[in-house]
Amino acid sequence: MKPAFQRETVSIIIPAYNNPEYTRTTLKSITAQHYRPLEIILSDDNSPASLEPLTKEFDEFQNDHFKLRYFRQPSNLGVMDNFTFSVKQATGKYLIPFAHDNRFTDESFISEAVEIMETHSACHMCVANAVYEKTREAMLHLPDNIKAKDRWEILE
Repeated sequence: MKPAFQRETVSIIIPAYNNPEYTRTTLKSITAQHYRPLEIILSDDNSPASLEPLTKEFDEFQNDHFKLRYFRQPSNLGVMDNFTFSVKQATGKYLIPFAHDNRFTDESFISEAVEIMETHSACHMCVANAVYEKTREAMLHLPDNIKAKDRWEILE
């Protein structure tokens, strides 16, 4: 993998509406990621109370290798239009769409995903599994035959 100063920027887009406590947890999990440079695009879909004050809690992380960009929509766009807006703001080579109520549990996920993408030119997507918060049950269950059929590589 390239040294940190030569790495490609990863853009994480978070189309959000309300729930600042979940969004705070999401942002904390992103700041804990080992990979840099990261760009976060937080697009507030006109929440009843602006999420902008929440972003100030993360000012200490801002530097040349970590940016948090906040946008507040003047009116509610809805999930898909807010998502589309967020994608258009991204400047990184890689894109991670992230729900404002999700969080990373593996601090190396982005580093490992970028390394895979950078070293395997035929790889165009890395997908992480998720677990339900209260049960820890995996959300994504891939059929046993998907690896051979669709050229998926499943990593533990």
